[in-house]
Amino acid sequence: MFVHKGFASIVTSQAYEDLRLEFVKLSNLYPTYDLVMTGHSLGGALATLSAFLLVTCESPVKRMIHVVTFGSPRVGNVAWQQSFNNHTCLKHTRVTHHNDIVTTMPYFNYHHTGDEFHYNGHTWEQQGREDPLYMCPFYRYSFEDHRCLSYCDALFDTT
Repeated sequence: MFVHKGFASIVTSQAYEDLRLEFVKLSNLYPTYDLVMTGHSLGGALATLSAFLLVTCESPVKRMIHVVTFGSPRVGNVAWQQSFNNHTCLKHTRVTHHNDIVTTMPYFNYHHTGDEFHYNGHTWEQQGREDPLYMCPFYRYSFEDHRCLSYCDALFDTT
C-alpha cells in the first residue's frame, strides 16, 4: 500500500500532529459528533489522507469522519483506495467539475476514494466509485475547470 510521497510528507509534518491533537480534544468535548473534513485541490488530498490516518493509526477515539473534497487529485494506490473505502468510519464525497484536469492526476497507479458527484457543465450526476478504466488525463481536460471559483459557480448555479 502506498500514497503519494508529496502528500505524505505534508501530512506527517507538525501541522498534522496539531490536527491530530485538536481532533482528540474535540472528540472528548463532543463525543457524539461526527467530524467533517474538506478541501479543494491539494487541500482535498490532504483532508483525505489525514482522515484516513486519524481513524487508522493514532486516534484513541473512533468516530465517523465525512470527507468532502473539491477538485482533489488521486492520493494512493489501489490497496490504499480499498482500505479507505472499506473503513467503516470513513465516508468520502468527491465533487468534480466538468473537465477538471487535477482530478485525473497523478495518473498511473493512483486511485480516488469515495463516491463522486460530477458537474458536467449543465447538471449534477452521481458517478459512484471511480471507473478503473479512467480516460487519458490529457484528453479534453482544462485548468479553468479546476479553479475554486468554477466549483462555486457550479454549486450555486440556480439556472
